Amino acid sequence: MKDISLNLFNIDLRRWIEIPVIKILLILFLGMYVGKTTVFPQPLLWLLAISIVLTLFVFRYPKSGIIILIVSVFLLDWLEKSFSLLPRQITWLEDVTILLLLTRSMTLVVLHKEVRRTPLDLLLLAFLGVGLLSTLLNSVSPAVAILGMRKPLKFLLLFYIILYSNFDEQFFRTTLKTLLIIAFLQIPIAIAEFLVWTPELGESLGSGMGEFDFVTGTLPRGATGILALLLLSTMSFLLGFSLYTKQSKYFWLSLLFLIPLPLTMSRFSFFLLPVLFLYLIRKNPTYLFGMRLVYTTSLSLFFIGIVLFASIVANYDLKSYLLNPHLVVQKQSLSIEETGESGRIGSVQYIYDYLKAIPNGLLFGVGPGMWSESYFSHYTSRLFETTSASHANQYAATMSEFGLLGLFLFLLMVFKIYQLNNHFFQNAEDPFWKSISFGFSGMILIFITGGIYVPLWHSDALSFCFWMISGIIYVTGMRKSLF
Repeated sequence: MKDISLNLFNIDLRRWIEIPVIKILLILFLGMYVGKTTVFPQPLLWLLAISIVLTLFVFRYPKSGIIILIVSVFLLDWLEKSFSLLPRQITWLEDVTILLLLTRSMTLVVLHKEVRRTPLDLLLLAFLGVGLLSTLLNSVSPAVAILGMRKPLKFLLLFYIILYSNFDEQFFRTTLKTLLIIAFLQIPIAIAEFLVWTPELGESLGSGMGEFDFVTGTLPRGATGILALLLLSTMSFLLGFSLYTKQSKYFWLSLLFLIPLPLTMSRFSFFLLPVLFLYLIRKNPTYLFGMRLVYTTSLSLFFIGIVLFASIVANYDLKSYLLNPHLVVQKQSLSIEETGESGRIGSVQYIYDYLKAIPNGLLFGVGPGMWSESYFSHYTSRLFETTSASHANQYAATMSEFGLLGLFLFLLMVFKIYQLNNHFFQNAEDPFWKSISFGFSGMILIFITGGIYVPLWHSDALSFCFWMISGIIYVTGMRKSLF
């Protein structure tokens, strides 16, 4: 592969830099730049310098871009949003890095004149088309529309970045193992957070949030639901390794991920766990018999123990909650007018009724970014400020801005990923990839069903992992001729 950091579009930058006149001009410019930013500090100038260095670094070492993304998703957001140890602008690092990696990939397409087609291409173009039509029909400003399109597509672009970056298989394996290690770290950190954030301290620091909104591992404050779904996803991968590497230690390790669930008070995850387990073993019913019956029994007993333990540790009667699902559905179905809050089911009904009253609203929504919060306050929509219905769960969030058509197209893209992973699993022989594919099928289920609970397609942690692993599985399958 060509070194595109110093050789872009057949222009040898190294040769140009060696020209004496150019070298003198660069030195003078650098001296003036450093002097100006030192004597007259200007944040934008420092940002420009950092961006130039980051660009050259990511273009030269694209693997570092993936590492930067992992650090940004699982550390920087946590330090900034939970502890205010970093400026808010540092969280833009992941957006800038994705943009740089995407630019590098597009540059490779131009240099090599090679377009690699995937099953997602037409669906993605159709989704972009719906976003454009919705923007025009609702007279959305370009800035708001771009910020709105960024939410569902930011990490989806990782699929294409992986496709064109030509990373080796060893890097894929290392990345996946790193994500598993990070998931393990969530357990002690979540326990420590629970012990530290007492109810009084949580109430005083949380702006009204209960203490459980602080039990998020290394995810941003308030992301308790996302943490719970991340833990369940990791359990899926460990069950896969237990099955296909024939090592029971992975099963016993998976039980550890149940411990933080009552601390986060993510009640939905307790409903989802049995569904997830039955879904994973649907094609391997022998898992329920023989020696593995011990696993199933242990998981069931551990699950029951965690539920009972929750009433002691978290002071919450989780057992009554789980044994009365109809009451949960009834509560979540109450309208916003009745409760003043947006229940998961009630919010979808509210969005549906709202869009139905707007011309083309059900089909195209109110436009990208028109029901979203923004860091730039003047881009935050009044719709967002007047009702929280649009961000009660993912289905309400996507339907509100992109309509039923946009929601359908996004779900269709996820379904394509499911088909690719299913085909990969059937043809893979390597125990490692068999295990990863098995676990990823569980993550796909969570990615779909979890949308009823929280807007997880917009979440950094789960969305990053989902599209990153999607790209890895697709590229690995293509190289091994599994598709």
